[in-house]
Amino acid sequence: LDENNVLHLPLAQKSKLSEVAIKLNTHRPLPKGSRIQNVTVTMDSLGRFAVTLNVAFEMEIESIGIPSAERILGLDYSQASFFVDSEGKKANYPHYYRVMEGRLATEQRKLSRMAKGSKRWERQRLVVAKLHMKVANQRKDWLHKKAYTIANRYDLVVVEDLDLRAIGQTLKLAKNQQDNGFGNFRLYLKYKLEQQGKYFVKAPKTFASTQICSDCGVKNTALKGDISIREWTCPNCNECHDRDHNAGLNLRNYGVRWIDEVLLSSSVVVA
Repeated sequence: LDENNVLHLPLAQKSKLSEVAIKLNTHRPLPKGSRIQNVTVTMDSLGRFAVTLNVAFEMEIESIGIPSAERILGLDYSQASFFVDSEGKKANYPHYYRVMEGRLATEQRKLSRMAKGSKRWERQRLVVAKLHMKVANQRKDWLHKKAYTIANRYDLVVVEDLDLRAIGQTLKLAKNQQDNGFGNFRLYLKYKLEQQGKYFVKAPKTFASTQICSDCGVKNTALKGDISIREWTCPNCNECHDRDHNAGLNLRNYGVRWIDEVLLSSSVVVA
């Protein structure tokens, strides 16, 4: 990549050209002192090309030290609201695909009735592709903004280590899970926290965040496998719980214990 934003890529050995020069329209400059490690060229369904540069550069990250209890957040995955946190707040994901689903069905129905490969078919294919692209861009924008807000506000965030692939194969939950992009959200949140020297923790799959009472710690096994129960009363302390909020509190409590068992113990060993 030269100073004129022209990227020079080598071609295959059997090609008549030794390299190809591509004029880039970059959305932001490369970090100072960065080195390009690899380049990926992709084409979307609209026929537009995108060049992704993987660069390496030195970055100073100052550790925040031991997070305070007030800046620890637990996030419980929710099919309806995307997540419910330990403070009882719901993310309220806009469900972009669900909003666009009716229009997509209409446009795809028109496409299916046209002769494949014809000019009318190609024009209609682009209409459908643009709708899908709009949904994907809306989702990605919302996920980045939500992850950015949380990373700036909290020092340690705990989420469930869910098997999203398994959820995506279920009959009733698959479409909604694939629409909200919770897996990408976890990736965005992780690197945004780590860039600020903060912590991202996944509670293990064996941690029953939904079944444990956040007040007394007693496990209610009657909730196992039954997602229809949204509110329940602890048989030990008689505390009434909202299922998702209680799980968020348990994840937050797991983060507090993680500081003592992992973060503090490792700092003692290093010292």
